[in-house]
Amino acid sequence: MISKKIILLATLFLSLFFLTACMSDFQSYFKPEETSTRPSSKKQEKSEKEASSSKKSSKTSSSKKEKKESQTETSSSKKMEDLPANASEAPTDKIYATGDSVVYYRKDGDTLEAATPDYEGYTKNFVKKILGEPENVLSDPKYLVETFSEKERENLVKLYQEGHLTDEQLRAFWAGAIDIAQATSFGQTYTVYIYKQGQVQLVFKEDNLIYITPNPEVLYFN
Repeated sequence: MISKKIILLATLFLSLFFLTACMSDFQSYFKPEETSTRPSSKKQEKSEKEASSSKKSSKTSSSKKEKKESQTETSSSKKMEDLPANASEAPTDKIYATGDSVVYYRKDGDTLEAATPDYEGYTKNFVKKILGEPENVLSDPKYLVETFSEKERENLVKLYQEGHLTDEQLRAFWAGAIDIAQATSFGQTYTVYIYKQGQVQLVFKEDNLIYITPNPEVLYFN
């Protein structure tokens, strides 16, 4: 299975310019993490009792840290070793990326390259068996050009801020959303399924799923 790649070269200057401009808009959504500094302690001699208490506290803190790191390793090891080849081989609790899907984002000069997952075998009916009937079904080009990408930006930023996406993953999915909006403006037709009051959007090209909001409640792609 060959992963879908979005390669916007200099010959598509309009698309690249639009995408670059949209990418810069993300900066206003990102809030740098606040950092705090500890005030320096006053110079004074500690009593033996205080020193002993400090050592004991340090050991306890170190033990908790080691335990937490151990739990994190255990949690990350639960990831699937291999993605299913297609929808029929995947679990049915959510949508699963298929084949050798990868997610990445790279920009080198005038060349932008991004990849989002494949969803081999996920048809409209198959998706509805898993997620249920969509709250809304849209195929209006105006929605896809003017509203879809903006709504998806909100969804992606929220997932990023909640720690569900890395910066690279956010940009890769955002590039995918922009590509769909751009293709629509050039005459391509799509159908959008809306779930969770717009927090999850699925895009179908004919009867094939090509994009889904990377909400971990409905999608596994790692």
